[in-house]
Amino acid sequence: MPLIEIDKIAIPEDRWRKEDIQEELQELASSLKLRGQLHPVIIDEDYILITGERRIKAALLLDWIQIEYKLKSNLTDLEKRE
Repeated sequence: MPLIEIDKIAIPEDRWRKEDIQEELQELASSLKLRGQLHPVIIDEDYILITGERRIKAALLLDWIQIEYKLKSNLTDLEKRE
């Protein structure tokens, strides 16, 4: 799976999931540390995040500078929300 620098990924402010529960982020960070990244974040061709905000935040808690990603192009707004 290819890697991208986390700071290159733009996270839109109009995300569907609004809450960030610190305890859940800590649990996810622990899982990332123990098992590695099981699922890539999804970005579009402009490096805008589609899915994976909490994975990014958990990775940042671990001081990761890169994260695995998958690129999806030409998605409609509905497809991005799904």
